[in-house]
Amino acid sequence: MKAVSCDQPHAVRLLLDRGADLEARNTWGRSISESAKTEAMRAILKHPVKHLQATIAGLRAQLVGRQKRSEEALAAKQADTEAALAAKQAEMDAALAAKQAEMDAALAAKQAEMDAALAAKQAEMDAALAAKQAEMDAALAAKQAEMDAAQAMAHARHSATAVRADNLLLHLADRVTALERTAMEL
Repeated sequence: MKAVSCDQPHAVRLLLDRGADLEARNTWGRSISESAKTEAMRAILKHPVKHLQATIAGLRAQLVGRQKRSEEALAAKQADTEAALAAKQAEMDAALAAKQAEMDAALAAKQAEMDAALAAKQAEMDAALAAKQAEMDAALAAKQAEMDAAQAMAHARHSATAVRADNLLLHLADRVTALERTAMEL
């Protein structure tokens, strides 16, 4: 029985070529066949393990590359976000400063308006006070002039009365003197 199957390992073919008995040949063949199958499996498994290790190494390299790119993209995005945030903050600060300047200008205008109104009211009150003072001064001057005129009149009357009295006294004195002369003549 030298018929050897193609799928039998080389060792089984050697045994069959040398004329080993059928039982020994079957036992030996099974054992060799199982051993060959195990080796073949190991070889088959070795290749996928190496392939898997290479794949894992490649995936790790891709993962590291992706992670690095992700970190770079994240850093760029972070920088963009920070720049946008800084720009927005600057824009808000500028708007706030403009609003503050606008409010300060409005407040200054309102203060100037109030100061002008107060100055106008003060000028109006000062003018009214000056007019009242002038009116009072005029009334006082008129009263003083009236009193002075009355006093002058009284003085003039008194003077006139005094002059009349003096004239009367002179006249009386002349009469007395005339009477005395007449009395002496008599």
